[in-house]
Amino acid sequence: MNNFKVIVTPVAKDDLADIIAYLQDFGKGIAKRYRDEIMKKLRFIGKVPNVGALVRVDELRSEGIRWTNFKNYMIFYTFNEEKCEVIIRHIAYGKRDLNKLFGKD
Repeated sequence: MNNFKVIVTPVAKDDLADIIAYLQDFGKGIAKRYRDEIMKKLRFIGKVPNVGALVRVDELRSEGIRWTNFKNYMIFYTFNEEKCEVIIRHIAYGKRDLNKLFGKD
């Protein structure tokens, strides 16, 4: 299987920036390592896009949204085999309400 191109949406970029800004309160080194580890996870998803499970919310499941965890966070994405693309939709704290996160309420 070829590596898929990983596209991080502007919303997911904002999510990541918020996570890193929060972690900088604990030290710049911690924030940088966390960012590096998240980016490594995103590259892994590009190599194995079906690694994540489909979400359990029916409306989101029908859109093909998958998730995988990274520490206390969840990475939400879709992938298109024909285009060899993974689209990172959100990176959010694991206890977030999915309907609110995706604007479905």
